[in-house]
Amino acid sequence: MHQPPKRVGIKRSLRNERGFTLLEMLVVLAILMILCSSIFYFSHDKLNRLTVLKTMDEVELLIRMAQMKAIEDQQPVIVEIRDRTEVVIKYFVGTEIFYRTYLPEGMQLYITAPNPRLHFKTNGNLQSFGSMAFHYEGEMYGYKINIGKGRFTRNE
Repeated sequence: MHQPPKRVGIKRSLRNERGFTLLEMLVVLAILMILCSSIFYFSHDKLNRLTVLKTMDEVELLIRMAQMKAIEDQQPVIVEIRDRTEVVIKYFVGTEIFYRTYLPEGMQLYITAPNPRLHFKTNGNLQSFGSMAFHYEGEMYGYKINIGKGRFTRNE
């Protein structure tokens, strides 16, 4: 004869279902944390280098902008480095500062020239020669400054 199916209670069916235990979830989270921290650790140097290169490119563009401003306005323009962390662009005559930026924390900028600032004449030529160096976390990145128009090049 045919027997009716057994009735299983709701409480009994819930007890038979398996899920993740707290210990299993903690193990998975620990593995994920180790992976994430190792990615951060190995990418930190690369991120610092990119920050330095971005800042160098920005300062280089600012210097080229100062050169164009001297040609356009037919007034000498000066690029000053203040306290090795601040870049200021202004006209040679007067006190008007038309651009100012700060370097990232820990980075310093040095100019070695007869006059420790860049002076662009009205034709866009630099008045003096020298070099410029960025210092960041024990490394140095430099530029050569030659007299003449557009003679500002990065050392490789």
